[in-house]
Amino acid sequence: NVEDVQFDFEDARERHAYDAVTRYINERFEQLEGEKPGKGFVMTIYRRRASSSPQAIRESLNRRRTGLQAIVEQRAYDVEIRRNDVPEILSDDDLPEGERAISAAFPESPEVARAELVEVERLLAELNGLGALDSKRDKFFSLLRHVTDDGRPALVFTEYTDTMDYLRDALVDHYGSRLGCYSGDGGRIWDGESWNSVTKDSITRSLRDGELAVLICTDAASEGLNL
Repeated sequence: NVEDVQFDFEDARERHAYDAVTRYINERFEQLEGEKPGKGFVMTIYRRRASSSPQAIRESLNRRRTGLQAIVEQRAYDVEIRRNDVPEILSDDDLPEGERAISAAFPESPEVARAELVEVERLLAELNGLGALDSKRDKFFSLLRHVTDDGRPALVFTEYTDTMDYLRDALVDHYGSRLGCYSGDGGRIWDGESWNSVTKDSITRSLRDGELAVLICTDAASEGLNL
């Protein structure tokens, strides 16, 4: 049974930060599309990451800041978006026609890059100012505890490894060694002190035997694990 659960931001600062990020993404998308149709596709990735978690969009903006700084200083920089920003099972069919990689679509002019850099740094300052505030995470945690109350394990899927890491670190105090994660980099289980790498078979067996209460995955698990 598929159920979409709505939530609202509990603090006005969250709404303000999210709206500011959304405006930046929309304005940048229109600017890039005006330069060349399909060039704004990178901004759809940013939009998806902003919807995923504060950590995901924060990491993307940090990486974009690095690229903009390189352009301002007229240094060479990778013109393709970093792997961590892209959903793990994004296929060629998801890309604009004729594209085989996602361009990071940075400005060519140092002056234009400097103006965008000021905006990105402002957004990062606003996001960092939220501290531990995250209404979506709190709502998710409440629902997760409810669905695991009957003892059955829960699978949690997210598109991004940044969000997976963010959630597992938020949940580890509650679930401890009954928490695991799985991405394209493999499986990991908390041993009480650190995240230990384990095999696919070990993850599958731990779920089957009831040793794990929650497995947080990227979409790679839908292809890599036999559940």
